[in-house]
Amino acid sequence: MFTGNHVLDELKRDYPYTDNILQKLIQMLEFYAGIHGKALVVRFDLKYPEGYREVYFNDSIMKFSAYIVQFYKNQGYDPCYMWVREQETSLHPHYHFLILLNGNKVRSYHYVFETAKSFWGNILGVSPLGLVDHCTKGKDGTFHENGILLVRSNGNYCERCSDVLRQVSYMAKFDGKGDYLDGLRNFGMSRLHRR
Repeated sequence: MFTGNHVLDELKRDYPYTDNILQKLIQMLEFYAGIHGKALVVRFDLKYPEGYREVYFNDSIMKFSAYIVQFYKNQGYDPCYMWVREQETSLHPHYHFLILLNGNKVRSYHYVFETAKSFWGNILGVSPLGLVDHCTKGKDGTFHENGILLVRSNGNYCERCSDVLRQVSYMAKFDGKGDYLDGLRNFGMSRLHRR
């Protein structure tokens, strides 16, 4: 439902995309939706506070990924994730983060933001206030849907897959990835294997 989706052509007119990240993103969505009849898709961004020490590695995002995955595994939500690093002119990178959760177990996404704030603040040793963007507004202030529940048995499943692509494809845009030539990975994700 994600590969060959007409929305991809529409989106590619808006931004140039990093093909390997876009392919991995679609592969993960298809994999997860294939396993779970209901999948909750939540996206958010993680930032560093102003004045934070310079960041030379991806240690923080890797720790964050491990903590949030373990937290949701312990609750039986079968998490799957992807993060993407971006940095253009700022001193610090920021990360786009996507988490998929078993929609048969959880349907509300608002507490995912609270969990993210708690872990990110603890990892950085700072107050997380303003460091986790809920990705519910565009640059022009228009509302963006988040916390999309994909239900394979619903008649609007294909339409909802298109909504998810619109929600998460921004993670794969070309700008901000690799321009700084520091040798660090630009993304990380769950290993995809049958559960």
